[in-house]
Amino acid sequence: MRKEDASHVRPFYRIRTKFFVSMYILLILMTVTVDIAVYSVYHIDVEKKEQSSMTRILTELSRNVRSSVVSLKESMTYKMTDCGVFDYQENLSDATGYSVEKNIRSFAALMNMGNAQVRNVYIKDIFTCRFFVDTQNMYSESLDDFKQLEVYRYIEENTEELFQGRGTIRWRWFPDTPDMVYVIQSTVDSYSLDFQGVLCMGMDLTYFENLFGGMSFHVALYNEVGDLLYSDLPEAAQTIETHEKLADLFDGQEYMWDETEIPREKWTLVGFSPKQEVFSTLNTLMRSILLTEAVVMLAVTVFIFFLSGSITHNITALSENFRRINAGKKPKKIHYRSHDETAFLCEQFNSMENQLRETMEQMARDSTLREKAEYNALLAQMNPHFLYNALESISSMAKIEGQEEIVQAVRMLSQLLRASISGKKQEIPLAEEIDYIRQYLSLQNMVSGNRLLWDFLIEPETEQALVPKLILQPIVENAIIHGLDGVLEDPMIAVTSRRDGEDLVIEVSDNGAGLEQELADRLLQEEEPEELMRDRAHIGIKSIQKRIQILYGKHDGIRMETSPGNGMVVIIRLPYRKEVEHV
Repeated sequence: MRKEDASHVRPFYRIRTKFFVSMYILLILMTVTVDIAVYSVYHIDVEKKEQSSMTRILTELSRNVRSSVVSLKESMTYKMTDCGVFDYQENLSDATGYSVEKNIRSFAALMNMGNAQVRNVYIKDIFTCRFFVDTQNMYSESLDDFKQLEVYRYIEENTEELFQGRGTIRWRWFPDTPDMVYVIQSTVDSYSLDFQGVLCMGMDLTYFENLFGGMSFHVALYNEVGDLLYSDLPEAAQTIETHEKLADLFDGQEYMWDETEIPREKWTLVGFSPKQEVFSTLNTLMRSILLTEAVVMLAVTVFIFFLSGSITHNITALSENFRRINAGKKPKKIHYRSHDETAFLCEQFNSMENQLRETMEQMARDSTLREKAEYNALLAQMNPHFLYNALESISSMAKIEGQEEIVQAVRMLSQLLRASISGKKQEIPLAEEIDYIRQYLSLQNMVSGNRLLWDFLIEPETEQALVPKLILQPIVENAIIHGLDGVLEDPMIAVTSRRDGEDLVIEVSDNGAGLEQELADRLLQEEEPEELMRDRAHIGIKSIQKRIQILYGKHDGIRMETSPGNGMVVIIRLPYRKEVEHV
């Protein structure tokens, strides 16, 4: 059966996860739908009420502003006459600046007794005479200082128009004096109706603040030409030249707004309120509702979690056990909860698992017996292989050397044979294995004419570590036959051992000819290189690799590092143990 491409495998989702997510999404959708509906209804209601309230209040404010402005106009006319502000024009020759300024100060004082906070007064009459009075003596302003202001330039530029508009009053605000508003009146004599001049009265903006204070929304007042007179939110309104632009800016965006016209004055009163402030109460209510819903959702989530677990427990237990089987782990017995169709599946699985466990235990016993038989066969294969090589060497030596050395060689061979076939232990301490290798090297040195050198560097803590019996002899033999063959000077074999964490590492190195690394790697693989298949020494190394893997598993074994002309290092890695464990 053809396997599917991994990229097309659909992701796996548990039934409990699907049930839990579905219920949770449904709960969220219902909550969000209700919240949106509640918020929309209340939002529309609050907006309508705020708009209606703003319209009603603006209408009332417009009447108050009209009444206050008319009252101020009348008060200015009467008090200018009472104080004789322009009486000096009847006899210019006797008029002095001091007397005129005194009358102006009296006029300002009477105006301040009302709700107008007069800060300065400027007069330009029909004779082009100019008078300026700082009525509160707080700013030490002079006529020269006043000439630097925009209000002065406005009067100069519009003098002709102001002279023609007898009895009219203009209200103006200028950015260079943001805390003041100016009342510019073209005055006439109340009896003769002769034009007298222009009087400009600078008032503190508290005049409007007293009119508009305590509002639940912000206001902006514009004069008959659309210029700003007052706003309680300067940063939002004073940069707007006309109230139409203010309406365009805030309509439907950040502010709710409405406007009304002040009767007869042709002024426009604009009210605007930030929606954040308008809906602050509603937002606070919604936050409380959301917090309550969050607590309820948390409780419902816990309930759904346990409900989904109860419903899907049997299926989940079956699924988990199949995963354990796929991972090579022992499945667990299922204790089913709900008595339904899934309970029957759980009973059948438990029965199947018991039968499968018995079958696997029998297979494990059979496998152990087969591995022991294979190991004993490999171990038996090594003894005649070594014996064959040793006897061949003694035979060669007998043709060259004398009888005494033959006797000594046979004695060494006898000791080696006794060590290799005596005892039934599969593992021995490393110290015993090293003694065996010393005897073997002594015998090989005698055969080679005492030209062989060796060195042992064994860490003391590794001497009692357990190693497979005869694990080093085939490696040393391979180093002598293949590595040192042809080395004319100082052929050397070194054996070292060390502990590396939980592992024992033994290295056997030589200074021989070496070989290609690729060929050395293939030597330890399942398919042996064809050019080495008849080599008995290489067969011995491969047998060691199999013995190690049978005893300790695939993790441990042999690794070879070599290159042509640089000798070879054979590295053996085994578990570090000191107690004998029987396989």
